[in-house]
Order: sequence, then C-alpha cells, then structure tokens
Amino acid sequence: MKVSVSWIARLLGVNTCVFLMGCVDSYHFQPREAVSLLGDATGTTPPPTETQLTLRTYKPALAVRGAQCMICHANVQANIVTNFGIGTSQFLSNSFNQSSIFTTYTQTGATGHHTSENAYTNQREAWQSAIAIDGQVIIPKRVLTDAEVLLMTGVQQSMSLKSLMEHSTLTGSGSMISKVTPPAGTSDAILEKDEVVISYPTESEILDLIPLVKRGDQLVIHAKDLDASRPTVISGLDKDLTLGAVKNTGAIVCRGDVVIKGPLLLKNAVVQTNKDGCRLYVTGSVHIQGPLVIQGPDVGKNNVQIASSRAILLGLSYLSMGGNPDGSRSEIEWADGSGGLARFAGRLDSQYNPSGDPINGVPSTQFFTDLLSEARSLGSELRDAVEAVTVNEIPTGATVVSGRLAINYSGLMLNAPHVHSRYFGDFEGAIIADVAFLARNPAGQSLERFVYDTAFDSATAVLPAINRDLLKIR
Repeated sequence: MKVSVSWIARLLGVNTCVFLMGCVDSYHFQPREAVSLLGDATGTTPPPTETQLTLRTYKPALAVRGAQCMICHANVQANIVTNFGIGTSQFLSNSFNQSSIFTTYTQTGATGHHTSENAYTNQREAWQSAIAIDGQVIIPKRVLTDAEVLLMTGVQQSMSLKSLMEHSTLTGSGSMISKVTPPAGTSDAILEKDEVVISYPTESEILDLIPLVKRGDQLVIHAKDLDASRPTVISGLDKDLTLGAVKNTGAIVCRGDVVIKGPLLLKNAVVQTNKDGCRLYVTGSVHIQGPLVIQGPDVGKNNVQIASSRAILLGLSYLSMGGNPDGSRSEIEWADGSGGLARFAGRLDSQYNPSGDPINGVPSTQFFTDLLSEARSLGSELRDAVEAVTVNEIPTGATVVSGRLAINYSGLMLNAPHVHSRYFGDFEGAIIADVAFLARNPAGQSLERFVYDTAFDSATAVLPAINRDLLKIR
C-alpha cells in the first residue's frame, strides 16, 4: 500500500512540514495516543552502522579518549574503551614536559589535587584507585617511542602501550590494571586492537541535517526523517528565546532523529519512546537537570541517544563551571565535602585540554567561553548537585547522598567532546567522549557505578544521521 507523507502527518495530528522541513517549533500529542503510536512502528530495520555494531560487540559503558579522571575511584561493571588521545598532541600528555608521570604525582593544598595530572596522563595511581573494573580495557596497538617510555616510566626501554599498562616492576607498586577483573572465559585484562576510533559530531555536521531555510534561526527543532517507514515523532520540546535554549515543556514523546540548533535544557524530563530510540543531535551544550526517565512499550529496549558538538553536563550550574557574575571565568576549585571536587570549575584548560589545541574544530578558549555563555543564559534554571540540596530542590526520583543529589540513569547514551556530571548514582548506558568526569566516588565508597545497558543491543539504530563512525574497534 502506498502511504503519503501528508496521510502520516494527519494521523499524527501535525502539519506535513514537520516531516518535510521541521518547520514547527513545538509538537503536541496526547501521551497515551503517542505511546500507542510509538509501539506500532513496523518499518524496515536499517542495517546497523559501525557505531552500533561496535556497541553490540564490545558493550562499553565508557569509551573515553582521556580516561584518567573518569577512572579515579570508579566502579565500572563493563568494558572500557580508551585510546589515550592517540592521534593528537594530547597523547599521554607527552608534549608537556612532565617527568615520570607514570610513577609519581604531586599533591597540593587541602584538596589533595594531583597537580601534575590531567585527563590524558593515565597515571598508574589513578587506575589503581578504581574500586573495580569488571571487564576488559580495550586499547589500540601502539609501540611507544623511547621518549614516551622514558617520560612515562623514567626508564628508557622498548615497550608497547599494553606493556606500559601491565608493567608492575618499575617501583614495585603494581600495574595500571591491578583493579581489572576480565570476564569469565578470558584472562586478558587488556584487549589490543588495530584501530580504536572514539569521536563525536561537529557543529557543521549537525547543522547540515537542518534545511537551509532554517539554519539562520537562533533556535531550531527539526524532525529529520531518514526512513519513510519510520517517520520521526516529536513533541514536548519548545524554543525559549528568553533563555536562548530549547527546553522540555512536559512529557517528551520522541521516536527517531531530532536536530536541535542551540543549547538544550532537559529538566526533570520524562521521555516516551521505544526501541527506535529518541535520537537528539544538538549543536550547543546539553544540560540535564534532575532525572531523565525513559518510558515506552519496549521494556528493556527503550533508549535515548544524545549527541552534542560541545558538551553534555549533568547537575552543573554556571557557578560550578567557574563562571563569574560579569561573565568571566575563574580558575577556581573547591572541595565540597561530599566526595570529589567541583573539578570542572577551574580546570577546563589545564585538566581537560592541556595542549590548548582546538576542540572539535573550535579554538580551546572559545570552546569553553561558549559553554559558560550558554550556562549563564540559563541562569537559575541550572542547579549544581550540591546547591540543589542546600536550597531543598530535590526532584522526584532523586535521593541525597553525602550532601549531593544522587540520580540513577539508564537507557541513555551520551556522545560529545566533553561529558561531565556532579550527580552521584548509577549510570547504565554508554558514554562516548573525548573527556568525561562524572562525580567521583569518595575514597572507599561506591556511590555510583557505570554499567553498559543492553538496550543498545536491541536499538533500531544508533545516531544514524551522522554519516561516519563515532565508535569503531577493528
């Protein structure tokens, strides 16, 4: 039977141009009717992309290039993928004249911050501090240069990246993989592969998904149809020109690919979707405030996928990002007494981009300035995970643990250059990022875990609108 786009539009109760040009800014369905429609998707399943095949095969909770900060005190119940920043000047931070960073570190002040570290140094002590890594660490095959080995070990000798991680005799204090427990059936804590790609979309790649007539608008919400048998469904998002962001205005009903120009604020969001997933491509930063509850008919398969060309930030405010009232940025850092520092605050450059190279094609200083500018526009809509407790703004579904909000997330995939969170709680899904730092467990306590969500084994597609590999292991 031949079905026209206009007939589908009438069935959904929206204008035909939602499907052709994304020319409306908000879409409204009755939730029960919308969920019923989501459950009836019977279109042709597209062939899996390389990104999707990689997720299904290796099931990483974390695929992070600069993984050092992420691993510290972490409890990871899944595989980890990292390439240590290979292919950039960030690799092992070997361009910053650090001395023997594999064997030593420097702490200073009451916070005990490791001043010689950054996200790419992959210091042995950080990996050893992990609570547990129950899975394999997947890395690229790489023979280190003499200079790299000397920098990392203090000894000039032939060594591969895998050997470096396994090495335990340099100071007699154990190896980087001492907390790794490989899965049953294998004794290999480290899995070497010829190629490991960890990436994210650029702003231009996302803008190219928007019709040319809309690209000049300050804020855009565009329903992108990749498959006529599975038309994109979206409601519950609106443009807020005062905030300068797209935000949720009620329950979000979403299936398929939705392109957003500008920042996105998801505050105590409920997303009704199915195994097709709600796939959001955002040019600006994404702020997740409070829980993000995923509902739908495909139990265990409903999923939300968010890609940003900038950053995805959970439980951060303008202040805790280091912003000042006048719009400037301070190099500040403080211990908040609840496990870990507000490390995002003042360490954006030195910790997360120590080389000063462009980030996703944007000059480093401008990249972080843009993040702060977007957060400043959102103002009091953003609450830091500790501040929310102080002012008694405890959203439904959150708890308070050691003075900050604890929120569990599941069925969620986050893909951006930077992913940061101040919330405790379990994250069940997948994070694909250049650098990520989620609220660090206090020493000796497990207040958050990272687990791969098998919803992505069954997802119809994974970020298919981006026509290149965002995660690849060969």
